[in-house]
Amino acid sequence: MKTCLNILPVALIMWLGMAAGVANASIMKVDSWSSYDGSHVATFSNTVKTSFEDSIHFSLSRVPFGDRSSSHVKLKHDVGISFDTFELWGDGKFLGYGSKSASDSDSHLSFLGDSNTKDYELRFKGFNNSGTGGYCGEIVVSPVPEPQTYAMLLIGLGLIGFSARRRN
Repeated sequence: MKTCLNILPVALIMWLGMAAGVANASIMKVDSWSSYDGSHVATFSNTVKTSFEDSIHFSLSRVPFGDRSSSHVKLKHDVGISFDTFELWGDGKFLGYGSKSASDSDSHLSFLGDSNTKDYELRFKGFNNSGTGGYCGEIVVSPVPEPQTYAMLLIGLGLIGFSARRRN
């Protein structure tokens, strides 16, 4: 009986150590942007084995569109991986949740970049119940036209309509 009492604390410490080692956390930083069809794209990926808490840091100040940019994040994952949360944070403030698609193999998040927020962080929490799997995603940043662009478009359409009406 005394031997069992001596083994119990050691077994408890080993079990707690293994349970603490189950969580997988990684922090990734996106510094590399590539141009594609007038947008700037950054990609990321990670392999996860058990429960995980990952975060991806990126800055829109590295993108040449300035303060006015339309951005979205696409996230695809293997079967067996489920996300508990998919959040966007900017300068330490919560900005929004990502939404899962009907197929449950990808998630999306859209947001507008603004002049007050430069540094962003995507946070993922989830679990892999298939043993081995991963996720990948991309951040796509596109320019948002300035109000002057819309004004010129409306003036141009008005002039075309005026000249067409005048011909008739």
